[in-house]
Amino acid sequence: MFRHVVTNWSDYAAPDAEMLVMGDSAGASLVAVAAALTRNENLGIAAQVLIYPTLGPEMVTESAHKYGVGYMLDLEHLRDDYSGTSATSPITPIHA
Repeated sequence: MFRHVVTNWSDYAAPDAEMLVMGDSAGASLVAVAAALTRNENLGIAAQVLIYPTLGPEMVTESAHKYGVGYMLDLEHLRDDYSGTSATSPITPIHA
């Protein structure tokens, strides 16, 4: 997506505008991975905004354990989402 937007920049923004990429939750994880995987391509990304991204399957924060059960998504469900994902998989932004 980043490559498409850069290639067709005039369809999306003024020529002198800077690109800001943003996502929340799973979208934030996708933005983080895509930005990391294209970081050496000089696509002109001026900034990233990541709103509560899941950066990896570890989920070792105090809040993950405090609020990890009894809400819409629980910690074990989120860990299952990452099962089968290798520690170096690009789906895990912290390793991208």
